[in-house]
Amino acid sequence: MSVSERLRSATVVALVTIFAPGLSAQTRTLTVDDLRLDVGLSAPAISPDGQSVVIVTSRPNYDDNRFDRTLVMVDVATGTQRDLTPQRRAVGQPRWSPSGDRLAFVDSGEGEGGAQLFVLSMTGGEAMQITNGKQGVRTFRWTPDGSHLLYTVPDATEAPDGEERHNRSFEVGYNSYLAQAAPAPAHVWKVSIEDRETSRLTEGVESFTDLAVSPDGSTIALRVLPRPHSGESIRSAIRVLDLESGEQRPLVTDASVSLRAFSPGGEFLAFGRSRGREAGFHPSGIFLQPIGGGAALDVTEAIDRSLGGLAWLNDQTLLVSGTDLTSRAFWQVALDGASERIDLGPIHPASNPAVASDGTVAFIGREPDRPSELYAMAAGTWEPRRLTDFNARLASMRLGDVETITWDGPDGFDQNGILIYPPDFEEGVRYPLVLSIHGGPMGASIESFSTFNQILAAQGWLVFSPNYRGSSTQGDAFQSAVINDAGDGPGRDVMSGVDAVKVLGIVDDDRIAVSGWSYGGYMTAWLTAHYDGWAAAVAGASVTDWFDWYSMADMNVWAGGGLDGSPWLNDNAMNYWRQSPMAYAHQIRTPTLILHATGDKRVTVSQSYKLYHALEDNGVETSFIAYPVSGHFPPDPVHRRDVRRRWVGWIAEHFERLDSAGTRPSFELTEQAALADGNAFTNAIGDIDNDGDLDMFVGFSQQPNRMYRNDGGVLTDVAVEVGLADNDVTRAAAWGDYDGDGHLDLYVGFVSRQGSSNRLYRNEGNGARFTDVTDAAGIGLSGSFRQASWVDYDHDGDVDLFLGLRDKPNVLFRNDDGRFTDVAEALGVDDGRRTVGAVWFDYDKDGDLDLYVANMDGDANGLFRNDGTRFVDVAIESGTAAGGRPLGFRSNGSVRPTLADYDNDGALDVFTANYGPNGLLRNLDNGRFENVAPQVGLAIDSFYDTGTWGDYDNDGRLDLYVNGTVTGGKQYRDYLLRNDGERFIDVTPDVLGDLASDHGAQWADFDLDGDLDLALTGGTPDGMHYVAFNRTNGPQASRSLQVMVLDGNGHYTRAGSEVRVFATGTDRLLGMGIVDTGSGYNSQSALPVHVGLAEEGSVDVEITTLTGQGRPTARVTDVDPAAHSGRWLVVKIDANGQLNDQRTPR
Repeated sequence: MSVSERLRSATVVALVTIFAPGLSAQTRTLTVDDLRLDVGLSAPAISPDGQSVVIVTSRPNYDDNRFDRTLVMVDVATGTQRDLTPQRRAVGQPRWSPSGDRLAFVDSGEGEGGAQLFVLSMTGGEAMQITNGKQGVRTFRWTPDGSHLLYTVPDATEAPDGEERHNRSFEVGYNSYLAQAAPAPAHVWKVSIEDRETSRLTEGVESFTDLAVSPDGSTIALRVLPRPHSGESIRSAIRVLDLESGEQRPLVTDASVSLRAFSPGGEFLAFGRSRGREAGFHPSGIFLQPIGGGAALDVTEAIDRSLGGLAWLNDQTLLVSGTDLTSRAFWQVALDGASERIDLGPIHPASNPAVASDGTVAFIGREPDRPSELYAMAAGTWEPRRLTDFNARLASMRLGDVETITWDGPDGFDQNGILIYPPDFEEGVRYPLVLSIHGGPMGASIESFSTFNQILAAQGWLVFSPNYRGSSTQGDAFQSAVINDAGDGPGRDVMSGVDAVKVLGIVDDDRIAVSGWSYGGYMTAWLTAHYDGWAAAVAGASVTDWFDWYSMADMNVWAGGGLDGSPWLNDNAMNYWRQSPMAYAHQIRTPTLILHATGDKRVTVSQSYKLYHALEDNGVETSFIAYPVSGHFPPDPVHRRDVRRRWVGWIAEHFERLDSAGTRPSFELTEQAALADGNAFTNAIGDIDNDGDLDMFVGFSQQPNRMYRNDGGVLTDVAVEVGLADNDVTRAAAWGDYDGDGHLDLYVGFVSRQGSSNRLYRNEGNGARFTDVTDAAGIGLSGSFRQASWVDYDHDGDVDLFLGLRDKPNVLFRNDDGRFTDVAEALGVDDGRRTVGAVWFDYDKDGDLDLYVANMDGDANGLFRNDGTRFVDVAIESGTAAGGRPLGFRSNGSVRPTLADYDNDGALDVFTANYGPNGLLRNLDNGRFENVAPQVGLAIDSFYDTGTWGDYDNDGRLDLYVNGTVTGGKQYRDYLLRNDGERFIDVTPDVLGDLASDHGAQWADFDLDGDLDLALTGGTPDGMHYVAFNRTNGPQASRSLQVMVLDGNGHYTRAGSEVRVFATGTDRLLGMGIVDTGSGYNSQSALPVHVGLAEEGSVDVEITTLTGQGRPTARVTDVDPAAHSGRWLVVKIDANGQLNDQRTPR
């Protein structure tokens, strides 16, 4: 990668004497409000003698919400200016008469018919109106003798009489879906300057959209469409009309041509045409067509660039313009094709060149640090002089430096883009990065001044505008590479450019936003659907569905040139869908602002509505702002300013959120070789050896299970040594002290073992050895086991075992002194639906544990209320049956429910990881729940196996890790979602986002440093199982309290008890948790309850236990978290819910 030298040293010869006096360097940077200072310049027309140039100036008028357009004449020698139309506000298309004594122009502000022709004498007086038609003039030219104007105007339609005057039906063709009537063809007319008499020169259904007059005035060349519909432009041709006879003859029959000009001698007609079959998807060349007949010659064949502007310097030489890498340039081209690129220094032409008879050239240009101004070059020289200073106020402000950056892109392309630095850029500082992506895709990002990109840079942001394949910047191979590769290839180009900017060491990787309009909006939607790591996105007038473009836009069928033709032929519909962002919109997690004009004919607003609903339905933060105006971009200054304000504001808001979030998450994967194997399904965590740190069991498919003993954060597999190395398809694991001896025992469930499909392993003491006691305990069963949970549902002091099965009714084993009896049918929890996950909690606060089960394959979930003697399914009336997903679809289902008080209101809520939209069931604390996942950004519509709650940054709000599955050959990504108090924000670090984990996920503090680490499993052969140590060293990294709740004998039998932490001496709740009754994938862990405390000091800890007669609470007061750093606060609660012992360190 290389970075070009900043273009600051090149010299432009300027007429400083004409500039406004007293201008000095400003100290402030640009804001959105400075758009009112931006003076637009266009349409330079140079007088035949080369002494004067007339331009159109455009200034925003916010009071009347319009752009005031006037004609200004500039003296080439002195720069003196004269306003030619001080009372007019809607003028355009200035054209000098051949003798230079008059100026013709159009004015859209007179009458109701649209633009009309006016002629102004240069000797003085008012402009004379030449036409007064019912329809507006499209374009016009002088006849060589200056006596007439030739112009095109659409036919006026006459309303029928009688009842039919109410009939507004029309036949549809290749028009925009916004059409309210059939388009009228445009025809050529001739008007006399002297008496204003008009005559019509063409007839028929064809539409004539442009014209050029031969030097002798005998013929005119016409660009013609077979029908007047906008989509017919791909079928345009050129004809010659003999003015005397009225006869027409074809001259250029190729489709999709643009008309330019006759050569001064009249021998050739110059026109533009794409160099490939797919118009627009290849560079456009300048061709010369002999008027007498014969083949057209591409005189610019040697210039492998897309060329547009053209003027004849003389009968043998043309001046053409186009984009060359990151510059706009002029080339001098001879009739034999010999060409020379003209060095304009830092100036980039922004208009077609205008050439006088003496060879003087005038054009509108921009520099990297200067907006549009008028430039001129004397005949025989290529030294541009700046003649105006309309935008001096903008140019004098503190601007960001503009650079070209280059890099080696994918697929062998040498790539480039523009990087704008913040105005106050300092070496050694990392800045947020905003992608401002050009449209097209045949647009280009060049080094010339961009008001809006400078406004973005003035926020203190780096602004990157990459040129992706399809851009008109570096020839046919690059531009045409977008054919049938609308998103993937350009997306890889952009991302490789982002990497190139990151290599510079100046980017804050956590604050990167992507934005664009039109095809830039398409790229924004595509990139957010395919790549992670965006803090915010702005999609303006975004193409999201190529079917809508092809069928409904003004250019409609043109899209087929880039997508293998019509979507309705053969099997090409899938090709269109494959390249439409809507096909992947369910993968977008980036907060996205959508902007669109409802009257946009180019990109239909329907496409933004689709994107909006996709994001809303998937719980993605989004805002859709529609502008009730016509145009592909709002045409008025007020709405344009609003677009920019919202664009900047959305990005700034989301960057600020990350600022307020403190340190971003950082995790380090353990590199222990023992954790390098895949095919792991479940993990369950507990302190098997009573040494005060957490050990971990991992269940595998196709290889032996693992039992990792934890010694100071070092995990060692002792499964063989302790007797837990089963080799089968393990799907469930749960830790619990079934025999009440103070040592954690392990239940393991399988799906393929012959005979019994489960095992109960008794811990013989401190994890030294585990013995299979399945048969002795009477607990042997076969089946496709999923969830396992140890809970004391009947309050008899020992833990019972619930088993969820995928292939048969669920089981509840009652524990009677170490022997188990299935009481599921008797108690009403023998749910025969396809259960995968389950949790127990006292949802109705009656002192009994209730059961919530998650079911697959379209089955409803169940909430079984424990009434003391029997369980009753109340899922429907409680609002928990769907779990956030649609019911009745076999492809949908709930996999893993998990409990947390996500909003710190003291009530336990339920998150369900689903196949389909995930759900967050907010506990209304009245026996009912409501799904709030879409409102808070959790309704990700995909395939997820596990969700696990944990306050990874110890800020006092529970965050969520969601584990994607592998299905249909696709790996669905994981998410780390930070709870900011209102919504959940995707903050997944690359080290986690790149993992092939797909089932188990558990938070646990393995290294006892006070923050939660993450244990993951990957069920595929290349999956591995992982432990990611939390290295998020923010100010609250170790500010937490971990509370282990035991019974009065010090045994782990209090699953379902609730822990609440309050500020000392108050009822201000800082956080709560539940002693685990089901977590991870089909597992249950024996963990302390972890509560992040942010900046809190001492706290009170309240334990709520369930006795069957009520919910007694016990408080441990004035606990100093610092005193428990590196160890747990162990609290023992007796059978009556009272403190038996407290503050026992481990």
